Formats: sequence, structure tokens, C-alpha cells
Amino acid sequence: MHIRFVLVRSAYPSNMGAAARALRVMGFDDLVFVDPVRSIHHERALATATHGVGILEQAQVVSELEHALADCDLSVATTIRARSNVVLKVSVGELQEHCLGKLGSDGRVAIVFGGESTGLTNAEIDQCDLVASIPTVDDGTSLNLAQAVMIFAYEMAADTKVFGKTTATGPALVAGEYQHFVEQLQDFLRSIGVSPRSRAWRDIAARLPLLRASDIRLIRFVQKLLLHQKNPESARAQVD
Repeated sequence: MHIRFVLVRSAYPSNMGAAARALRVMGFDDLVFVDPVRSIHHERALATATHGVGILEQAQVVSELEHALADCDLSVATTIRARSNVVLKVSVGELQEHCLGKLGSDGRVAIVFGGESTGLTNAEIDQCDLVASIPTVDDGTSLNLAQAVMIFAYEMAADTKVFGKTTATGPALVAGEYQHFVEQLQDFLRSIGVSPRSRAWRDIAARLPLLRASDIRLIRFVQKLLLHQKNPESARAQVD
């Protein structure tokens, strides 16, 4: 599984460098900056990166979040504050299981961090598939940006070389299977009259990233039965 770390509107060079250092320690090297306030080549950033300076120097810099997420299968927004637009979220300790269960070894995941002062906007969170947070004693407190990157990197690095059957999820989904499931489910919802603008559609979309591989296969099985009853000839083509 390939993990990309995306930092949006980073303002402090020391955090940029420390984030690169954290990725180097945990074995990751894909770092993208979205509209950084200061240059990633700032002397303070390079000094703080130490052994991670190579990761910092080769990091991509893009102007919009959508460009950083374009080639990823699953995107994760990180936030600590309660958001009215967030229905469900997972803790950092649960994130790897969700990603492995959906994407398997070939998936590409982007973990997105907001700027030091304001975090991610609601619009940026809406661009992501899932919301994850680091539990703290007080919801009003937050970690330093580089510290948050380090914690997520540590959790995602643990056992990332172990794929396949787990007691929690069963066999992992193969590459592309989760995206195929989402597309088929959306087509099915439209066919029964559920509008993409409806509350039901939004609630379902919010819960999909939380499903385990076994849950997804069960839903696909039920969907296949319903399609078969509705149109036996097209059921095989729509749900394989």
C-alpha cells in the first residue's frame, strides 16, 4: 500500500522539515505540499529535516488539493475539531485496518493535514473520502503539525507488509474493487430513486469508507439478489 502525506497551507518551515524527517524515519517518501505559505527550501526547513532532507527536496508543490489527490484511491482528512459536516470518523489507530481492508497491497492512500492555524476547511474535508483523528484528552487541544504527521506515519507503517486474510476483515479487497463497489452502489441508488442531493445519499456516502471488506462483499451479494429479482438478464452484467 502506497501512502502519500499531504500538507495544506503549511506556514512554519520547521514543521515542513520535521514532517519530512518523520516520514524518513517511518519509511515513507511521498510528501506533497498544497499552497505552502513559506518555501519548502527555507533554510530552517532543510535544517530541521536532517536525514529527511532528500524527501523534502523532492516533495511536490501544487496549488490545489484536488491535484494532490488525483491519482489516489482513498483520501483521508485529518481533524480534531467537531465538524457539522462530518457524520463519522475513525481514530488514527483504526485507519490502517480500513485502508488495508478496502485497497489491499496495491492501493494508494492520501492522508491530508491542514495548516497550523486553521486546519482544513469544510470544503477540503468534503474532497476526502474519510475523516480520521488522533484522540486527545481535551477536544479543544491539538498536536503540533509535525507531531501529528509522525503519529499517522507510525500507525500506517505498522505491519504494512502484511496483507491478505485478517480476522477483522477477511480477505482484503483487490485493487480497484472498492471503487467498483462504490460506482455500482451509486448506480443502484439512482435506479431506485435515491437522489445524489438527498440526505440518504450523503449519509450512505459518509459511511462507505468505514465498511470492512466482508461488509462490502455482503452488500454486493444482497445487491445482486435485488437486481436479479428486478431484471434477471442484467444482474450478472451489473454485479460481477
